[in-house]
Amino acid sequence: RAQEIQIRGLSGDFAGTLLNGRQQVSTGDNRSVEFDQFPSELIGQVRVYKTPEARVIGGGLSGTIDMRTVRPLDFSSRAVALNARMESNSNGSLNADTSAKGKRFSVSYIDQFANRSIGVALGFAHLDTPGQELHYKAWGFSANDTKRDCVAHPEWGCGPVTGVAPGASFLNGFEVEALSRKQTRDGLMAVFEFKPSKALHSTVDLYYSKFKKDESMRGLMGSMGDAWGGAAGAAFSNVKTEPVGSATTLVTAANVAGVPNMVLRNDLNTRRDELKSMGWNTEWKIGSGWSAVADLSYSNAKREENVIETYASVYAGTKPALTNFTTVVPAGGGFPTLTPSLNYADAAVVKLGD
Repeated sequence: RAQEIQIRGLSGDFAGTLLNGRQQVSTGDNRSVEFDQFPSELIGQVRVYKTPEARVIGGGLSGTIDMRTVRPLDFSSRAVALNARMESNSNGSLNADTSAKGKRFSVSYIDQFANRSIGVALGFAHLDTPGQELHYKAWGFSANDTKRDCVAHPEWGCGPVTGVAPGASFLNGFEVEALSRKQTRDGLMAVFEFKPSKALHSTVDLYYSKFKKDESMRGLMGSMGDAWGGAAGAAFSNVKTEPVGSATTLVTAANVAGVPNMVLRNDLNTRRDELKSMGWNTEWKIGSGWSAVADLSYSNAKREENVIETYASVYAGTKPALTNFTTVVPAGGGFPTLTPSLNYADAAVVKLGD
């Protein structure tokens, strides 16, 4: 979701954003407008002002961005535009009730009537795009030596690992996640233009956008080594090591018993955005270089968002169960292989916890 435009290297919060010269409210957390709420198929041009101008109503510190819809009387004849695209994510559907396929289509219609004194422009754009991500993160590699906090400060309640030779480094923790995202957006634009003479010109601009996002994430994360809170650290056996670089010995394979702190994390994030914008501009050229201009505008935004996180573990009685891992960490690059002894997909033994 490319949402922000930065000018002069400053955050988008420092840029003013207009639609047809009128200031817009935002569904974002700050002053910057989320530009993915405005389908590119419905925008005729974008003007970027890097210096202040008196004729521009609103201004930003870094610059001003003015999105302009089409003016139907600028066209010489009727115009119709159709667009359709399909997409498919190569990761497939990673979570239940999600899809790897998406689509995007739009239609625009522009016409002139009454001897080109009346112009109409209508546009609709629909977006349905999935996101499927596989995520892995290592929580760092610890060296098993006397300088480590866990070894040097047992009073902190930390249980160090056993079975790793002094000076050898081992994978200290990890997280693996499968994230699925569904984003849909509908945008509607209408322009009505009236120019009965060279002296009178009136334009009505209408814009509506509705955005919906559903995001789910399921993953496993935890410490492979040290334990905190008074628990014993993991016990390594069948350890294999390889030199990495000139000063590091890496544990590349091991059986790791008594692994604590394994957590199943499930996230559900939903968001609903709605934008409404209306403007009416009338210009009357009085004569002798004088003009009178009246401009009315209305802009409204509504946002509903839910952010839910749950943490669960496999329980043995009233406490989270310790697990064993078979670990292979390639020294030359690539992802480690981590095989647990417990079945973290068994809902009968997984319980919500702290």
